[in-house]
Amino acid sequence: MPTRKRTTRKMTTAPKKPARRKASKSAQRKPPKAAPAKPAEYDDPAAVERLIRAMNHPLRPLVSAIRATILKACPSATEGVKWNSPSFYLRGWFATVNVYRNNCVLVVLHCGAKVRRDVALKDRVPDEGGLLHWHSADRASITFTSETEFASRRSAFGKIVKAWAAAQAQRPDDE
Repeated sequence: MPTRKRTTRKMTTAPKKPARRKASKSAQRKPPKAAPAKPAEYDDPAAVERLIRAMNHPLRPLVSAIRATILKACPSATEGVKWNSPSFYLRGWFATVNVYRNNCVLVVLHCGAKVRRDVALKDRVPDEGGLLHWHSADRASITFTSETEFASRRSAFGKIVKAWAAAQAQRPDDE
């Protein structure tokens, strides 16, 4: 009789369900506390300060003087960095200090990012010194080329900002 080779078969069984484990201590811990809230974009003077300090612009002191004048003319306004520029907010963005050219500083007065055809400020904002260059019914700009020029026009500029901010305060909140 021929001999049979014995083969051993491994018995297969259904896989066992893993036993339920207690949650690890790290999983039982409370979630970490949230980081301190970031200031609202429109109320972040520290960001404006950092931006101005980091500016490599020949008229950087002029930017600081313009900023101080705007905040003095409109104490209820807040400031933040918008469009990579110091910008001012009162029921919406209303002023932006543009430093994209090395030979001047441009202050843009507006009623938010989009042109608002329902707002006409030309008759409501006094411009005794002829500083404003009107781009539309709700947007104008003023260019300063030196600290000396700004010092001679600071009073007229302050009156313009005060009137613009007063008109801005009367409009509905920014959407």
